[in-house]
Amino acid sequence: MNNLFKTIFLLLLITLMGCTSEQSEVIVEVGTKGLFFDVRSDLVLAEGSVSAANLFSLQGSKVVVNDISITQYGHAVFSTSTSGSESVSLSDAIVSDDDPEGNSTSFLSEIQGLSPQTTYYLRTYAQYEGQPSPKFSEERAFSISEIQAVNYWQQEPIVFEGEIRTAPISFGMGNQAFIGTGFKTSNSVENNNLKDFWRYSTRTESWDLLNSVPQNFEGRSNATVFTIDNSAYIGLGIQTLGTALRPSYRSLDDFWKYTPSQDSWERVAPYPGQGTRAQVAVTIGNKAYVGLGGVFGGGSPTSLTGELFEYNASNNTWTAKASFPGKLRSGGVAFAIGNKIYFGMGASRIDGISVGDGFEYLFDFYEFDVEANSWRQLSDVPIQLRRAYAGGFAVGGKGYVVAGRRSLLNSEIFDDVLTYDPESDSWQQLEDMPGGVGYNNLVAVLSDRIMIGLGTDGLGILNSEKELFFYYPYIPSN
Repeated sequence: MNNLFKTIFLLLLITLMGCTSEQSEVIVEVGTKGLFFDVRSDLVLAEGSVSAANLFSLQGSKVVVNDISITQYGHAVFSTSTSGSESVSLSDAIVSDDDPEGNSTSFLSEIQGLSPQTTYYLRTYAQYEGQPSPKFSEERAFSISEIQAVNYWQQEPIVFEGEIRTAPISFGMGNQAFIGTGFKTSNSVENNNLKDFWRYSTRTESWDLLNSVPQNFEGRSNATVFTIDNSAYIGLGIQTLGTALRPSYRSLDDFWKYTPSQDSWERVAPYPGQGTRAQVAVTIGNKAYVGLGGVFGGGSPTSLTGELFEYNASNNTWTAKASFPGKLRSGGVAFAIGNKIYFGMGASRIDGISVGDGFEYLFDFYEFDVEANSWRQLSDVPIQLRRAYAGGFAVGGKGYVVAGRRSLLNSEIFDDVLTYDPESDSWQQLEDMPGGVGYNNLVAVLSDRIMIGLGTDGLGILNSEKELFFYYPYIPSN
């Protein structure tokens, strides 16, 4: 029960206490939340809600709460203002949606056929069983040119001001994106493990270098990062030692908590598993799930692991979870929706003689239920969409997979975007991202957009232009 209805309940209780006759009142609250223009589909997205629909009745000194069935709800668009009308009717609307996506407490209408420059007037409505006509919210005037656009790429790139590097990490927090760590080869051909972090603000549209990184935070590449609440947790990774011609690797298992609002660092419990380059690093509530990594050591990566661990930020502890049941792989993609983790695709090295680049590119896909602590296999990704080393994230109840590669030998490098719908267990291919093909792209999820870029191009070399692009998916209002 929300605050509005708690207040109403208490007022009714206080007012009616001591009365002996039965009194009743129907209370329905409808409202409009966000309004967006979907550039890809050329339609308006309208968010609405019905707070509750309860009957409060007094019998003696008792208050009885009875549920009411909502029979119809949605959005109605009018060509002229109805604010001065004594009554509003759905028959006067030029467009109405009585079958929106979602339930009455939170739903989304897709409104088509509106002119870009015209002003319209939108109302959310709901009707319950026995009610003669719908109840409408206050009207909201809008035009497509004035509401927030979603589902499009900003074509003008953001140029990273730090050094070009291999295998850095990125994360987003509010209106800020962060990029750091990685390694580069110096002029002396010795490898240089980086520990610097750069912050980009969408408000100032500028970069600045963090000066707070602790002295004992070691430079590394292939690190892992996840965010919980308003902090980022950074750890694992490898140090590339020796020279470019004769490298060796040192694995790291430490983790650090970075809080941007305080610009502070705190060392937390180290990772208890083997993997030092996690393919899964996602957050659900105040817990993170990390695992399915590569185990580095000596002169080269030695093995892969199916281990998965849960990190509890409230008590700074790690707990082992059910191991991945599928074929072990590198370059898999992962994201979290609700209380489920989704993982799949990637590449598996072929033993013995093979045709191509020596890898099998996988298209199986799995779901991990964190509450049941169990894995199950889902429908395969369409075979023509399979890939490895793609970027992954989830917003608005859908998963996204960005770019990636299928074969370096055949130059099968991608620049498209895939989206996954867990309700239908299905995939859709969207338009290409700007900047050209690439894999190992960085992804930073901000409050209203996604920063993506700094990948490796089709020739297998770093993005010398240091370009990042903003993608604006539909992100529901909160």
